[in-house]
Amino acid sequence: MKLGTPLKFALFCLAVSIAIFFLVGYFVSLRITRDVIDQTAEVTAMTARINVAHYLTKEDVVKPFSKQSKVYKTIDHLIKTNLLEPDYTRVKIWNSKGQIIYSDKEELIGKTYPLRNSQYQAFQGKPFAEISTLEENENYIEKQEHNTDLIEIYVPLMIDGKIMAIYETYSPIEKIQSKIYDANVAAWKIVALAITLMYICLVWSFWRANRRFEHKKTQLKTLANKYKLNVADLEESYLDTMKGLSAAVDAKDKYTSGHTLRVAYYSKKIGKALGMSDHIATNLEKAALFHDLGKIGISESILNKPGKLTVEEYEEIKKHSRIGEQIIGSIHFLGAILDVVRHHHEHYDGSGYPDGLVGKEIPIESRIIGVADAFDAMTTDRPHRQAMPVRKAISELKRNRYSQFDPVVVDVFVELIGQLDIRQVAKKNIPLERLANYKSKKSAS
Repeated sequence: MKLGTPLKFALFCLAVSIAIFFLVGYFVSLRITRDVIDQTAEVTAMTARINVAHYLTKEDVVKPFSKQSKVYKTIDHLIKTNLLEPDYTRVKIWNSKGQIIYSDKEELIGKTYPLRNSQYQAFQGKPFAEISTLEENENYIEKQEHNTDLIEIYVPLMIDGKIMAIYETYSPIEKIQSKIYDANVAAWKIVALAITLMYICLVWSFWRANRRFEHKKTQLKTLANKYKLNVADLEESYLDTMKGLSAAVDAKDKYTSGHTLRVAYYSKKIGKALGMSDHIATNLEKAALFHDLGKIGISESILNKPGKLTVEEYEEIKKHSRIGEQIIGSIHFLGAILDVVRHHHEHYDGSGYPDGLVGKEIPIESRIIGVADAFDAMTTDRPHRQAMPVRKAISELKRNRYSQFDPVVVDVFVELIGQLDIRQVAKKNIPLERLANYKSKKSAS
């Protein structure tokens, strides 16, 4: 089933919306998790300031607490009474040397570890929390006691106006999971609603725009069809005018009546035999119809002169190919045949006119018209001679292969001659539209 453009767009937008939904939802979830963890760190920081920092002096944090000291007993009592289970599972207090000066796990007191970035951040004054996999050396006991990750929290402890120690504790992730879940559900609903609205707006906007586009497209097609009809009518008028001029040329020369129609017919036959498309063959036919159009600018006395032309008169005759090109050049849709008309008197060996082109430099259409033109001239009466027998005309074509004519075109035309009684066509001056039916009528008679 072929999908329309609006449906394709709707499906595309749906796919993009789903992708955006999951992508945005994922990043929102990360943000929510981070915010909840940071909130936990802030709560821990407040608790630590109230229950721990208030009881410490700068002398207390220089070295690990002694179990017999008053500060140890006070801090240990406060932590084990107020801060551990169920919210926290371990407490450590670190000094700036990386020593654990207090822990509810007595065996950790006095141990020294290199400070990590998270701890340095806490010493800079900002509480820090992260979900820890407990892979660090100082967390070996917590890793043994717990099978899951924990939230590891570092809180700066301000003593006498300076951060002298940090408070570390661990909290089970389960304690904040419900908060994260509730926040995520709300966020995902908001994201889903927003993207659904965006999707509806996009599809609706596109649908409206597509309707306007289709309406304009229909209007343009209607205008284009009208324009095509007008252009077709105009072109037909031009062609009729040009055909009239071509007929006028034939009328000027009483010996060449019907010449252009026959040359056009022969040329198109040759073109099709050579494998030309219908379009190119039709252009070839047009070029043949107008190949002698330039003779309208040549004196009738020269065209109808019964004797041999003088050098000057021949030079005048030779101008007709250029004149024809100039006349046709004023009609844009006949631009494809300009060169064909100009070069239809070029010779294969370069001895022709007006430009002395050689071989395949001459357009193939001009080479075809050259053969058809010469053959028709030989097989019809002219001012200075009678029509030549077809057999002799064929011999002349063959004799002038490679000199005046393209040998391939000559060979193809000679093959075609047998399909039609050319001499009878020439003598009867059958119009072009009747040539196609001539052979069948002749056979019937």
